Amino acid sequence: MFVRLANVFFSYSDSVAVLSGANLQFARGWTGVIGANGAGKTTLLRLITGDLEPISGHVKIDPPGAAIRVCRQTAETITNEIIALASAIDGGARRIHGELALDPDSLARWPTLSPGERKRWQVGAALAAEPAVLLLDEPTDHLDADARELLSGALRRFDGVGIVVSHDRALLDELTSQTVRVHEGAAEMWRGGYSDAKRGWEAAEREHHAKFERLKHK
Repeated sequence: MFVRLANVFFSYSDSVAVLSGANLQFARGWTGVIGANGAGKTTLLRLITGDLEPISGHVKIDPPGAAIRVCRQTAETITNEIIALASAIDGGARRIHGELALDPDSLARWPTLSPGERKRWQVGAALAAEPAVLLLDEPTDHLDADARELLSGALRRFDGVGIVVSHDRALLDELTSQTVRVHEGAAEMWRGGYSDAKRGWEAAEREHHAKFERLKHK
């Protein structure tokens, strides 16, 4: 099971490439996606889901037709999947209720639930669907420390291909084993969670700078 981007190029205009020649492979386990606001992180997710088509290159998901679930940044709307999770009484649903501290009776007051409560329902419903690929966009926004720990614990038990866009460095270090850095039109994969990956690209940048300086003084 994997998601692969092969030489993917994407741009919203003729002048600026959001992604240029992206070659990435996502296997089982969690991969973090980091980058500045507007760098192209959400665009990467939309290319994987098929909401966007690359201008060139291709995205392959194996096995073909594998189920994908996406948890976008906001969870304003109560969905049929959330309603189904609330009413389910099987062991898997009850486990998710417990892991994420979800109270099925709370759906009756959905409009008054906090953004963090709605986010836990959104993620819980995605996990209950048991997808092959799960994409999360800033899942810990609006979560307090306790809710964040609940979410992290539930996500660690997911055994498919997980991709999480986040600025939450602690979550990325806890959850992910590899990191994609989206930066200036490039998307590069680095080993480890956020902290290990950052050390890797900073070392590469230092080496690149040192090589440039050596060449300049020859």
